[in-house]
Amino acid sequence: MKSAWSNAWTPRDRRPIPEWAAENVTLAPVLTVSGAFSIENSLHFEAPFTAFRSEDVRELNILAPPRSAKSLIADMCAMWTIECDPASILHIFPDDKLAKSYAETRFMPMLRSVDSITEQFDQVNRHATRIKEVIFSNGLPYICCGPAISNLQARPFRVVIGDEIWCWPQGRLREAKARMQDFARQHRNKFIGLSQGGEQGDDWSDQTESGTMHEWSVCCQKCKKLFEPVWDGKRSDGSAYGIRYDSPAESGSRLDDIAFALNSIRYECPSCGHPHTDSRRVKDFWNVNGSYVSDPAGNPKRKTFRWNSLIIDPWADQLEEWMRAQDAYDEGNSMALKQFYQKRLAKHYDPEAVERVFELPALEVFSDDAGYEFGTLLVDVQQDHFWALVMEWTSDGSFRIPTAQKLHSWSDIEELQTEFKIPDQRVFIDGGQGSRQAEIYAHCASNGHMDGRVWRCWNVFKGADRSEGWKHEVRRKSKTGRKAQFAWKPYSPVQKGDPLVGLRSGDERRQELRGKFCKVVYWSNPIIKGIAKVRRDEITSGNERSQVLKGDWNDEFARQLNGEKLQKVRNKSTGAESLRWVRIGQRDNHLWDCLCMGITAAAIAGLLNAALPE
Repeated sequence: MKSAWSNAWTPRDRRPIPEWAAENVTLAPVLTVSGAFSIENSLHFEAPFTAFRSEDVRELNILAPPRSAKSLIADMCAMWTIECDPASILHIFPDDKLAKSYAETRFMPMLRSVDSITEQFDQVNRHATRIKEVIFSNGLPYICCGPAISNLQARPFRVVIGDEIWCWPQGRLREAKARMQDFARQHRNKFIGLSQGGEQGDDWSDQTESGTMHEWSVCCQKCKKLFEPVWDGKRSDGSAYGIRYDSPAESGSRLDDIAFALNSIRYECPSCGHPHTDSRRVKDFWNVNGSYVSDPAGNPKRKTFRWNSLIIDPWADQLEEWMRAQDAYDEGNSMALKQFYQKRLAKHYDPEAVERVFELPALEVFSDDAGYEFGTLLVDVQQDHFWALVMEWTSDGSFRIPTAQKLHSWSDIEELQTEFKIPDQRVFIDGGQGSRQAEIYAHCASNGHMDGRVWRCWNVFKGADRSEGWKHEVRRKSKTGRKAQFAWKPYSPVQKGDPLVGLRSGDERRQELRGKFCKVVYWSNPIIKGIAKVRRDEITSGNERSQVLKGDWNDEFARQLNGEKLQKVRNKSTGAESLRWVRIGQRDNHLWDCLCMGITAAAIAGLLNAALPE
């Protein structure tokens, strides 16, 4: 009774959270730094603590690298709340196993190091204390758990903490924040979100970008100007700043190049170009003189604080990781690059912004028209428009591309065909749009002409994930006993496309189309795209075998030409990994598909050797 009476009249501790924690909390032995809590070497922690205490802030997000002590901020906020502003607290981790380990080895030992909270433990019924849950004598719980939907139902909480939200299932963040709804109506709720970078467009990126962003910026030792320590930046004149290093005059092995770069690493100021070295002195200077630069846009009740690993970890380790990620990217694997952005730079990965697009070395005019006699028109069909590519080939497999266009009607396709004098039988329409297949077949079969007794018309191409190709009979079996011969090719034998399939019985076009068929050919996605990548590289390197005419369509063509990449994909059922062509973010890839159809058309015509080993 005496203790309860004393506690009731004890004034609330109004000191800043770091000051309270320094006096009351002993860090758990499992942490890198043990002993008394201090932010002396991490002054970028101070602003998030202040935001948590602010009555004007309801949600606090910390976007930072792994192992950068962001969870320690949440720990101190939770313990301060238990002691100074009692509330029900829900702490959510990526899974229950991690929640149990975290509570057992880290949070509970620190919680018990606070004398006044230890007294509350002594008053708690032993059945109300578990590894992941404590119900204090005032009836308020602290619970840590995984993000399973069953953990996020029924009970309300005033404070919710979300840890490593980037790997939560989509939609689970909304469910977690819904636990605070009762207190949100009273403007008493508090949410803390902690995580490395996620992917652009996921729940975590929406959560961090919808609030006021505060980027930790450091001070140049020479000019004393603040700047955000980005990895690689561009000044207005196009020159680079950020992490800089030298390359050897003559490139040797990749390991030698990395070793040479590590010996010259520095961080150049964006304003004066001063080279900062990776030393304790520089990072201490940045710590003492740094501050947050805020973007006022966004919800002021939701604040996001971000810093990256350049202010914490050795630059040499990061540079080596960066260079190896670039090597992997050049080989078609972007996973290491993605992880570098998410973990080291604490950024949401946006393939559209990060993946490289090469500038096309386009020609003002084609120097010689001789030999480019095999003209083709390739058309990718979308729901309400088309993308078209014209390719002109020579007999030795060289090609040139005079135009690429976005079209809006079937008549636009006919006009482009007429402009470049493309024969009907060399127009190839993508038939992958299932919802428009009947329409595609009808237009292909109807756009043609009689060649003797043969109907020559537009063709339908369809991509297929078939890595082994198709078996073709190249010589029939004879009556005299000669055996048939077969060959494997990256496209299927010709099939008949019936334009009447899918047309209503009363459709006027049935009479016109009766007896007409279009050719349908499937092409191997992995094989043809492998060939197309070689020709794409020739385009970007300026090889004479693969030429592009200069035009206002070049930038869009270059962007779409790099709309896909070869990447390792894991089979969820078997765990096996395989290389597959995948789309880069939301980047359009329609003209890339047109290039692949052009490669297929040239292979069918015998302009390219596309025979496969048996």
